[in-house]
Amino acid sequence: MNSTRRLWAIWCLLVFGLFNLYGPALSSYRTPDDPPEVSSRTVALRLDTLQMLGVLVRNDGDTARYFSYADAMLGRPYSSFYVRKMEDWTVAAPIEEPSPGAFAIVTPERPLLPWRDFSMEYPPAMAVFALLPAVLTRDFAAYHLLFCLEMELLLTFSVFYAVRAINRLAPGQGARTLKFAIATTAALGFIAARRYDACVSASLGLTFLALAARRPAGAGASLALGVVAKGAPILFAPLGAIHYAAGRRWRELFVSLGAAGAVCLVGGLAYRALAGDHWRDVFAYHGARPLQIESTYAAVLILLSGLDPSLVAGSADAYGSTNIVSAYEPLLRPIAEGAPLLATLAVCWRFWRSRREGDGEFDRLVDLAKGVCAIVVAFSVLGKVFSPQYLVWLTPVAAIASLKSNRLAKISLFAGLGLTQFEYPYCYTFLASSLPPAFGLLALARNFALIFWAAQLLFAKPETEFSPKTSPLAAQTV
Repeated sequence: MNSTRRLWAIWCLLVFGLFNLYGPALSSYRTPDDPPEVSSRTVALRLDTLQMLGVLVRNDGDTARYFSYADAMLGRPYSSFYVRKMEDWTVAAPIEEPSPGAFAIVTPERPLLPWRDFSMEYPPAMAVFALLPAVLTRDFAAYHLLFCLEMELLLTFSVFYAVRAINRLAPGQGARTLKFAIATTAALGFIAARRYDACVSASLGLTFLALAARRPAGAGASLALGVVAKGAPILFAPLGAIHYAAGRRWRELFVSLGAAGAVCLVGGLAYRALAGDHWRDVFAYHGARPLQIESTYAAVLILLSGLDPSLVAGSADAYGSTNIVSAYEPLLRPIAEGAPLLATLAVCWRFWRSRREGDGEFDRLVDLAKGVCAIVVAFSVLGKVFSPQYLVWLTPVAAIASLKSNRLAKISLFAGLGLTQFEYPYCYTFLASSLPPAFGLLALARNFALIFWAAQLLFAKPETEFSPKTSPLAAQTV
């Protein structure tokens, strides 16, 4: 018990302490002589090493976006850089487009509706997470801190749920789960608290707790919360269905599906009411996105451009991301759209085939966590966009999966997370506009480390076979 308390103290020092220590915003290093369109890269080049470590991790870009969304929804003055119509986001602009400070501050005549009055590329629950801190403050610095605290709390809940789920099925093993979560969160770094993806982590952690407690309605509803917050967690649903079907637990399967459907229905109706005739825009937006520079396909082109510079014509900002400009991009895009789906089907097939008659509840839960981890990797590494925040989703499930993995798997995961923290924001800030082959090499190294980790989880034998014996009663009581 004392050991677990010490681990929680370390978690709190890391997440609520270290993650909230950073320098001033990058914009504060602008000078009166700077033109309005001065780029972030130009300003960042003025920083010394210590300033760079403290300032770039603040990553005000996305919290400023959420703040502008919230201001627009509340009828307050907002930045027109972030609040735009969909057609304004989809037009490619040079990477060195004017900074947000060069765009006008607009005072709306009324509160704006997301998706209907301006483009918001996220599912409906995102509006809730963006609005909550804005209700308490109009100051961006305070909003940034409050939003990060909101995400840090959700991240903490995700790990708490995972630890509790494991302790239900394997008493005493929750400490190992917590220790691994601390290590992976430290390896990934500040981005764990800078984006709203911690809500997906909380959704997954709560889903696994509900599964461990044999609460199918809670499991379905919890996963559905992640779907209405981010969309992509719908990819995990087939694994949950297989989890029930393989054990012939048909009643629990249908109860879970019913609860998930109810949550998604409420979220869908809210989205439809807000978006109006623009409800298709989000789907069209993501369907038309080009290859982002951190995707595996773009990274290969960037690396090969060292041999043939004509492969890459540069980068451009569109769809809220920095994307590669290449004659080969349209040819690779369909592959990037289909590969994550095929990989998800393969993971589901592997999960079904790996089920054994004698598996206990603990073994099934850990195997399910491994499958979720593999799908997160497939979605991130094989898709059109690799946003580092996708790896935040792994926080609770990677810790559960680690209970039946080997050392090589753990090393490859930490390598992937560490390279991600090095690549973003540091290398990204200085290399995203020029795209030297070294940038492609770094992205590929990170992506292959994660693929190797997922392969180890699915196919390699764990170092120790740990399968605790748990009474049926322990698995059914809260």
